[in-house]
Amino acid sequence: MLGFVRDIIIARYFGTARYAEAFVVAFRIPNMLRDLIGEGATNAAFVPVLSEYLVKKKEEFWELANVILNLLLIALSAITIVGVLASPLIVRLIAPGFLDDPEKFAITVRLTRLMFPYILLIGLAAYTMGVLNSLKHFSAPAFGPCFLN
Repeated sequence: MLGFVRDIIIARYFGTARYAEAFVVAFRIPNMLRDLIGEGATNAAFVPVLSEYLVKKKEEFWELANVILNLLLIALSAITIVGVLASPLIVRLIAPGFLDDPEKFAITVRLTRLMFPYILLIGLAAYTMGVLNSLKHFSAPAFGPCFLN
């Protein structure tokens, strides 16, 4: 349902032609990474470890959580910076047909650069969801992905 609402908003603000296509491509790039970072490997990698620390080494739980957060911030910041700088190349690879329309290509690159910080933010949200899952607070982490249907 929320995906349908998102599509209506895209059509309302970007129209159904050039700008909408540019937005969809620009959004697809960080959204593909969201699947990996936000709801995939990140949580699968550290939730079991955090849960084990919470049971066996409770006093070290937050220390480990802080180390994971710092490493995640470094990695996601690097991905974001590289993504912003490499946006023209990435758009060229994802949507080679946009090269035929220089204005559409430029808009897509600009939108991609604007959306790449989404990777950093969604990674932090995934980390927070992982910590909440480890602490057995499941409702907020379960409800969050509904908005990105």
